[in-house]
Parts: sequence; structure tokens; C-alpha cells
Amino acid sequence: FITKKIQRCIHHDHKATAHDMMDQVTRDNVKKSMEDLRSHSTILAQLEKEGEILITGGIYDVNTGSVDFFDK
Repeated sequence: FITKKIQRCIHHDHKATAHDMMDQVTRDNVKKSMEDLRSHSTILAQLEKEGEILITGGIYDVNTGSVDFFDK
């Protein structure tokens, strides 16, 4: 999975820096993990659909200590 995402980033933007590509691959990987939770757990998917839980992803920045959360 990650190899495909790296290739997509490379082919998508030839001017992207290594840091930009790493950020995009990381974000794509978190989104894929969220999709996997929804598709492999009918219980979690149903609870989210009912508004009981929110499946969200996050990326921790070790330099700043901040977390960038996203739910889609």
C-alpha cells in the first residue's frame, strides 16, 4: 500500500520535496487506516453512522508536539 502511495506522490508532483512526499504518504496512510477500521468492523462503522463515535485520524508532529486531526 505505501509503495503505491509513494509512487503516486512522485508521479503527481515532480517539484515536491522529500518532506512534502513524506507528509502526503503519511496522511494517505492514516486515511487508509481509518477506511480499514470502517470496512473491517461493522460494529465501529455502525456506531459512527449512528453518531455514537467518530473515527478520526491524527498525525503527531514530533518537532512541535502538536497533532493534526482529520476525520475524512
